[in-house]
Amino acid sequence: MVAQRNTPTHVHVGMNLFAPFRNIRGVRWPAFIQFTLVLALLLLPTTRANANDDTPSAQAEVLAEGRHILAGIEDYTFTFDHPGFYWMCGALRSYPDIFGDDVCAEDATPWQYLLERPSDYRGRQVCIEGVILQVKDAFRIADRPELGTLYQIELGQSGSNAVATVVLTEKPPTASRKSHIRLPALFIKARRFRATDGGEGAGPLLVGRSFEIVKASSVASSQVGNEPGRITTTTLLMWLAGSTLIMAFVFAALRRGLGQRSDPSPLPVASTRRDDGVTGTAEDFEWLDKSDDN
Repeated sequence: MVAQRNTPTHVHVGMNLFAPFRNIRGVRWPAFIQFTLVLALLLLPTTRANANDDTPSAQAEVLAEGRHILAGIEDYTFTFDHPGFYWMCGALRSYPDIFGDDVCAEDATPWQYLLERPSDYRGRQVCIEGVILQVKDAFRIADRPELGTLYQIELGQSGSNAVATVVLTEKPPTASRKSHIRLPALFIKARRFRATDGGEGAGPLLVGRSFEIVKASSVASSQVGNEPGRITTTTLLMWLAGSTLIMAFVFAALRRGLGQRSDPSPLPVASTRRDDGVTGTAEDFEWLDKSDDN
């Protein structure tokens, strides 16, 4: 009779791994293994939940919580120092794919809608378009280090005096002033602003990640963020062209004036020159008389 050879099962293999530790006194290995398995099962759902934090459902919950916080924000005020604003900035930094692919698939959201019905768009995804008026210096919020570096741009729109303020959580691409840009963003509120000349206006406040350049401007990049009164490249070229034109005009006028002074009377003829006509001097008549006598 041939003896059957037992094939080791996974249980036997697992127990063999602990064979070197069987002789350690005071350790109940079966109980220790059971405890380890139970602990792993308890931690597994938490691990899965953390892995799925970037799912559309998790993102929707984050945005819903942000809208709840923004419910108490006041429109048409100067400041945007509000917990809901910081919440949305943090959401954009924590969830890179929070914007759907279809946010800017269609036409951009009219600014007029945001200003007339801010509560309808509060905390919701919109597509914003505009022309860069100013790129402000990057900044950090001391009380919110988790937000990192933020970037602020001001946008204008043809046919409107409104100025949109967009705060970005990522460093934007290099763009010149008057460049036409487009980006998905979260609408925060309708905000008032004060211009450098003292006048006041209104515009939407939004937060976004970055933007795409729809149409680049021909204005030199050195003009981005220029302060009033600063001489730009275009202004300098115009000044040089105007100065050259004025100098050419003055030179032509002076040359014409000198020419008019020398025209009226020719220079006196030298005494040795004889003209075909009679000069009428006494010497001429005397010379003619002597010729007749010969």
